[in-house]
Amino acid sequence: MDAILNEDWTADVVGRMHRCKIKNEQLAQECGYSAAYLSTVLNGNKELSEKGKEETKDRIFKALERIESRILTTGKAADDSTDSQNPNE
Repeated sequence: MDAILNEDWTADVVGRMHRCKIKNEQLAQECGYSAAYLSTVLNGNKELSEKGKEETKDRIFKALERIESRILTTGKAADDSTDSQNPNE
């Protein structure tokens, strides 16, 4: 039987996103998911098999860790708009 993906780990993901100012769209893109799908998963509204649940969880955590690592390396929050796209400013 499928399990609804609404577990403690999703709260951990959302909390880490909040602390690092990571937007849903940013994490979704890093995961290779649509923002709508990621939101559905994190809100516990997606039914997945046990294998699918573990694969999705693993994919989300790995993507989150990559984003957090970049933030630690650059010292900028994920939504920091002070990037180097326009060096003349």
